[in-house]
Amino acid sequence: MSISNAIKELRKARNMTQGDIYRATGIERSALSRYESGKINDMGVNNAIKIARALGISVEAFWSLCQDHDGSPRAKEKGADEERERK
Repeated sequence: MSISNAIKELRKARNMTQGDIYRATGIERSALSRYESGKINDMGVNNAIKIARALGISVEAFWSLCQDHDGSPRAKEKGADEERERK
């Protein structure tokens, strides 16, 4: 699942608005909108932690849901592994 789908689905499942997430995290609504629309495809760890906490899940669970996300630890490790294999 992508970041956009994960945030949107988790938020809606908890009957939260982007405003609720903003108030809980301090992340601007415009940024939240860009995350949900897929216009921002990379997320820093600090924002991931804030959003995960606001949604009531661990950051590990959040990253796990976002396994298609290029910035996730899992994707970075996979990329590093593939790079080592090419050498």
